[in-house]
Amino acid sequence: MKAPQAHHKKFRSTLLVSALLSALVALIWTQSASAAEITYTSLTGSWRRPVDNVDGSQPGDPVITNGAPTSIIRWGSDTPQSGYDFNAADPLPPPFQLPGALPFFSLGSFVHHNFVVGDPSLTSVQLDVVLVISVDGVPRPPLTFTYTFNHVETPNDLDPCPFDPTPPPAGCSDRVSIVASPTPTTFNVDGVDYTLSMSFLDPDGNPVSQFITSEGGVTNTTGLVGQFTPP
Repeated sequence: MKAPQAHHKKFRSTLLVSALLSALVALIWTQSASAAEITYTSLTGSWRRPVDNVDGSQPGDPVITNGAPTSIIRWGSDTPQSGYDFNAADPLPPPFQLPGALPFFSLGSFVHHNFVVGDPSLTSVQLDVVLVISVDGVPRPPLTFTYTFNHVETPNDLDPCPFDPTPPPAGCSDRVSIVASPTPTTFNVDGVDYTLSMSFLDPDGNPVSQFITSEGGVTNTTGLVGQFTPP
């Protein structure tokens, strides 16, 4: 009588192992099937709404030239003029999968060209960074991030200089401040809400909100990076 009981237990064990293997295979298949490929389709940066320190219209007012991958704004009554560049990442970051690793990725760079110029000078301007992504080949609506930059063009003979410990030979440094940053954007992929945030980073990888650039043809560059985060 004991042999049939042993056979019955062995049969049940086999069924249990088979069920567990089937569940594991189904789980792996489900996870693989739910992985979505994210592709960066396009990235542009556009300057808009410049404000300068002299009323009315005159030579040297800020002039915007938006393009791809570089958009620029220039101002000042002397040559060369001071200005900003936004250089969109070219090539775009490679595709990745969600769910999966979520590293930082480069979206481009901001450059301040600081030359000795006379009025008019920039006091404020906005930058729209527009990113289009595709999920499994299907384009999503554009994601727009708007930054507002305030600019302080210091008089070159100012003493003391507000942003320098001592007056440098070429003139006082100028300051660029980011006074309004975009809020993170959330979108849904396969039922999961992911958040895309952007930030400017210094050479050490720390977020920055202002840039101090020395006078005399100096360029100051910082990178714009993005990151997706899960809930």
